[in-house]
Amino acid sequence: YVLELREMNWSMLVNPGPPASPADPDDPPWAVASTLVPLGNRQLLYMGGCMPHRVGPAGLTINSMRHWREWYVRLDCPVVYDCQTNSWGPRDVLINSLGSELGTGAEALER
Repeated sequence: YVLELREMNWSMLVNPGPPASPADPDDPPWAVASTLVPLGNRQLLYMGGCMPHRVGPAGLTINSMRHWREWYVRLDCPVVYDCQTNSWGPRDVLINSLGSELGTGAEALER
C-alpha cells in the first residue's frame, strides 16, 4: 500500500495474491528488525526481532500486555538458512563461559 499525501488516501500497488500456504515447520518465525549474520559463504544466521502483529487488533491493552513475551523472537533459538540446499534449519546454541576457553576465567587468576 501507498499513502497518497495530497488526498490522504491509501492505494494498492499490486492486487494481493492467493492466501499463503501453511508455514513450513522449518521456516523461522518472521519478525521485524531481525538480524542476518553471514556464516561463511553459504549460510545465513537469522535471529531476534519483534512481532508487532501478535499484539492483536485491540492494540496495547492490559490484557494484551500479559502476553508481551510472545511479541519477540527468542535469541537462544536462531535458525540458519543454507543457500546451497535452499532450506532453513535449527541452529544449536551452546552457552558457555568464554573465560575458561580463553584462559581469562578464575583458573587464570590462580596462576
